[in-house]
Amino acid sequence: MGHMLTAYLAASVATCGLYSLVRFKEKKMNSTNSNYRPDRKPSSWVIRERGTNRVLCETFSEGLADTARRDERYEVLSIHAYLCELNDNLKKMRSV
Repeated sequence: MGHMLTAYLAASVATCGLYSLVRFKEKKMNSTNSNYRPDRKPSSWVIRERGTNRVLCETFSEGLADTARRDERYEVLSIHAYLCELNDNLKKMRSV
């Protein structure tokens, strides 16, 4: 199954672009943002490698996110969680 998932991810990466960049809004993406609704399904997910945190792609396919979630090599985050983590890391880098 691992090889099939890798091939499927490779095809998906070709479709959505390797290291797909997310367009950032000026608003902070956190729980105080009026657009954030934890009760709603995420609009997209970020798939990354577990050990390295290297981002493979952003996907809008819930099926692909579920498939990657079952593989130990990959970690799947909602786009909101990923952007919050990215924002926190950028703040830490700026404060150093």
